[in-house]
Amino acid sequence: MVSSTLQPLPNELWAEIFTSLPREALGCVYLTSRLFAHIVRPLLFRALEFHPYALVGGYRAVACPPSGLALPILEHIDSDRQRLSYWSSSDIAPLVRVCSVTPWGGLVYRRFSRADDPYVLLTGLFDALPSFTNLCTLALTNVYFTQQQLGNLSLLPNLMALEIEFCGVVRGTAINTTTLAPLPITSFTFAHDASGDNMDHWVPLLPVDKLVHLRLELYRHARFFDQIQAGDDFTGVKSLQISLGRLSLPWTRILSKFPAVESLILDQDFACEIPPHAPISDILPSLREYQGPGALLHFFLASPTLRHIDIPFWYTDCPTGNDILAYFQGFAGPNRITTLHTEFVQFDHVYLAGLGIAFPNLAELHIKVSVRGWNGEAPFEADALFEAMVWHSPLTPNIRKLALHWEYLSDAKPTPNFGCPDVNELKDALVSQHPELKVVWVDGSDTMYLWRRGSDVVQYTDSDDSAEVYSGVFVVRFLEAGLHSK
Repeated sequence: MVSSTLQPLPNELWAEIFTSLPREALGCVYLTSRLFAHIVRPLLFRALEFHPYALVGGYRAVACPPSGLALPILEHIDSDRQRLSYWSSSDIAPLVRVCSVTPWGGLVYRRFSRADDPYVLLTGLFDALPSFTNLCTLALTNVYFTQQQLGNLSLLPNLMALEIEFCGVVRGTAINTTTLAPLPITSFTFAHDASGDNMDHWVPLLPVDKLVHLRLELYRHARFFDQIQAGDDFTGVKSLQISLGRLSLPWTRILSKFPAVESLILDQDFACEIPPHAPISDILPSLREYQGPGALLHFFLASPTLRHIDIPFWYTDCPTGNDILAYFQGFAGPNRITTLHTEFVQFDHVYLAGLGIAFPNLAELHIKVSVRGWNGEAPFEADALFEAMVWHSPLTPNIRKLALHWEYLSDAKPTPNFGCPDVNELKDALVSQHPELKVVWVDGSDTMYLWRRGSDVVQYTDSDDSAEVYSGVFVVRFLEAGLHSK
């Protein structure tokens, strides 16, 4: 008789399992299990949420006077101070990796009133901030700063990501950035609007050579970019996301300040009346990924390094399939695009063939069809598309991943045959014509099919518990696999 014993799971695996539990469940495990308490403890205190005040009268912090801030009643202030003291203690503070500071979003469970010093809790947090020596991500929304508090940000030795949304400075406070050290961060998110002020202190604090990820949401506010253009190039930024609304700026002059960018996301409303001052390949010589307006695409396709594009057309103008193909085919020269994600309001075999002609090197393709009843075209019919693809696939010879997703919106009028056809026949035909094919994902009409090379086609319906998870998550993984493949 052979006896065997189960080997204990490593702590790293237990930690991964416990990561999926809600905080309340983690607390129960921590209080009731000696075996797992030491594993759960870092997860239980990983994230700190702090609310220093409430905004009254619809103010945002960037335009809010001190009289627009309200504090909890004294009893709750004392409780918040005790909570902050506990989290910033020597036993707990080193466990905190993420900190989020926002005003109270609802006044249901607390009573608030105006105070002589509305920053008392916020000051306590910033005074305690250096205790969080392992803090990696700090997100601040509607927060007021002083000179000292800005300086405390640079005292966080492991801070990597800083998110600043609609923040300002305390009224009457002067900020002298020449006496402040650069922020020790690799990722920076900054959101502001046209009514805001006190923006001038952020650009001088950014490490232009170490910053890797930069996201700017500046709604009709050009001054921030004036500072960027007046300073040194951000030679370390690899990922850049810019939202400007309808603000018209010399956009390629802005992009030229980020010569190492590999991934670029431009807001769909990005104004493009001003033509490029130089070829994109000269401005962004390392660009690999582009997501943004189709109207700008022809400027980017000539870039020899560009491989991945994401064009969410229907988000704004909802053009027809012919309009979209015109965008793609408007560039007469060759391109090296291998991954494409785009959206249509109508789609059929002709459009698929057009994509193959426009992008002959496609290896990964994700098409989303949002069927609308008012666009004047015939409703999307998946079975007709599949039948045509079985007879002859217009996909590129080296296609490896294919995803088709469609949805009938509220004003659409689908035909009786609007359901999702059986994918097995399509899969067999595609594999015979495209030997490199590895993944087929089809999702629409409350049915989803998923096939991976080496396995059978798996079908899910809206009644399956896992269908929603797969439908929402798989496309993200599909795209990530495409965007990061070399």
